[in-house]
Amino acid sequence: MNAVRYNTEDQIFVVSSEEFDRQLEISTQLRFNAAVDPNLYTIHLFVNHAAAENSIFEVHDALRRKRIGWMIPLTALDSQEHTFAENIHFLRYAQVGIHLYLLKKWTFNPEIFSSRLNFGSVISDDTLSIFICNDATLSISRFLPDLGKVGYFPTDLPRQTGTSNQNQINQKFSNLSKRLNIRSAAKIYPSNYIDYLCSTIISGNIDPLLQFLFLYQACEIGIQEEFNTRVEEFITYYHQNTARDTIFFYQQRTKLMALTQELTRLRSLVDRIDIAICNDLKEVCNDFLISNGHRGENDAAKALYKVRNLVVHNLAAVAFRADFSRVIKAFIPLALEMLTLQHLPPAILPSIPQDHTFTI
Repeated sequence: MNAVRYNTEDQIFVVSSEEFDRQLEISTQLRFNAAVDPNLYTIHLFVNHAAAENSIFEVHDALRRKRIGWMIPLTALDSQEHTFAENIHFLRYAQVGIHLYLLKKWTFNPEIFSSRLNFGSVISDDTLSIFICNDATLSISRFLPDLGKVGYFPTDLPRQTGTSNQNQINQKFSNLSKRLNIRSAAKIYPSNYIDYLCSTIISGNIDPLLQFLFLYQACEIGIQEEFNTRVEEFITYYHQNTARDTIFFYQQRTKLMALTQELTRLRSLVDRIDIAICNDLKEVCNDFLISNGHRGENDAAKALYKVRNLVVHNLAAVAFRADFSRVIKAFIPLALEMLTLQHLPPAILPSIPQDHTFTI
């Protein structure tokens, strides 16, 4: 590992390699005036093909309403040509970012004969952005779904080149303000599943059928949690109310019985997702269904469920269809939204006066 220190007088980073018994000075066009402790931060590298040098964002945890760091293109760390070059908050994170990048991510090259380089010359890929995080305990995996929606894919996970929904990503990325609000994935989703889904699966260049099945797993985990939540909610309400309305309880029993059906649970989740995403998925799924001799549906959940059944029960019919990739592209935004559905809305349970007696 390299050793790195910042020389405040000369405004340079000094990188020492014990292995090669050499020192190298790294300069940057940015000017840092405050001393910072890099040990209080962590960094993560991301690829984003839509990002430019000025694509610099404060990163906020949307649920905790707290700033957790900055997302900065590596090229912006050696440039005065962007709007943050004199921002004191940006400069603090930029100094940490350069220090930790040279310490942990950059490999000392013994074939470098010069004793001094600028930081831009050690960047191997101009699509790289660095997330400098001020919370050492934060699990970046939990935020990959929201980061993936705007094109940030981690470099330390297996990934394919390109993305299967780059046009959608570009559109979302272009709508970003200077604050990147990201939500942690719901706790019901295992971190290893999120890692795999948000790197290998949604980045394309793998079998579309495998992509579909992994994406649908996000729905299956969510709909099982939906059923469990509703059952627990009903049992809790039952025990907390001594006065029990017979009609109400029969109604709730009917609703719970309906939730035993996968389509009903799927619809209850899909209905909470942005209507534009759902309409796009419905249209693409219906086109696919009709092309396979099936009737289209009026809602996204049922159209998606029918495609799922077609894949599972009649694999030969879809295995070689080129238009199945359109279903994948429309499914990815919905699956990512599904991962960040944090809290199921409570069922409408009436308040029954305790002095009003019913029997059940």
